[in-house]
Amino acid sequence: MASRLTKYSLPGRIMMLVGLLVSFPIVLAPFLENGLREAVWFLVPGAGSVALGMLVCAFWRQDGTMDTAWRPTLQRTSLTVLFAWVWGILVGSLPFLFGMGLTPVQALFESVSGWTTTGLSVIDVTKCSDLFLFYRSFIQFCGGLGFVAVMMVIVVEKQSMSLYNAEGHSDQIKPNLKKSAQAIGLMYCGFLLAGTIAYRLVGMSWFDGVNHAMCALSTGGFSTRLNSIGEYESVAIDIVTIVLMLIGTTNFAALMLLVKGKWKKFSKISEVRFMAVVLLVVIPLMTVSLSNAFQLSLWDGFKHAAFDSVSALSTSGFSSMAYDAWP
Repeated sequence: MASRLTKYSLPGRIMMLVGLLVSFPIVLAPFLENGLREAVWFLVPGAGSVALGMLVCAFWRQDGTMDTAWRPTLQRTSLTVLFAWVWGILVGSLPFLFGMGLTPVQALFESVSGWTTTGLSVIDVTKCSDLFLFYRSFIQFCGGLGFVAVMMVIVVEKQSMSLYNAEGHSDQIKPNLKKSAQAIGLMYCGFLLAGTIAYRLVGMSWFDGVNHAMCALSTGGFSTRLNSIGEYESVAIDIVTIVLMLIGTTNFAALMLLVKGKWKKFSKISEVRFMAVVLLVVIPLMTVSLSNAFQLSLWDGFKHAAFDSVSALSTSGFSSMAYDAWP
């Protein structure tokens, strides 16, 4: 399979991958309210992207003719990664544009925010269907890994390392790139499964659990609730979210040490130590500040300080309380 795929145009394969990712929500459509009726908004742009990708592959075979100009130089690999993200954002905006009736600017905004794991939103989640809520979380989850990294799980070729580096990855945790990408993908999905189960055990529904797990691991912060995690008013849910946000913001190479039980090596990583020091300094200061400002007990102040400090440090953007009255 991989050997056949490497014969075809890389931009074409990227288009096919984007189409598959955008159309993925239709898998859940039969199980969600109005899901089958809304599935068309994901199927059409997804299938269209796959079809265009197949056409590009058909006319741009890597057989020494048209693709000879696409050698893995730094400039071309950077342009390829740029194309992947631009194409993903454009196709990813179409369900919002046609399915939710957003304006073109709003649809692009939501798509960019999702794929880049920024987490800002123009959508009122109280009026958004479950299928679109899942789609927002899913593109954020995939964006946290990156288009190139997702593609590397399936196929690796000569320019793969250049593309992988151009997308900003530095996590080669196995002897070769394909095994590294597969290990990262397996870890990412493993943490998603564990996070979803943990959320369910502490009181979330399965649907809310998988959505929040995807958005915490990607450090994106989309939520299915208007008031984010704070709406649940649950210490247990806060703790699960904190753990997932810390996992999401930690280098995959460091996480591999953690998975293997190499705690000493993990604790010696400068990134991990710096993050721990920042939190140990900031959380007590914020605890005192919030307790004094809102006449909270030290415990309540600590709960909010710990959650919102980790959310800020990890760039997740989840919140446990409104910020408008903060000192």
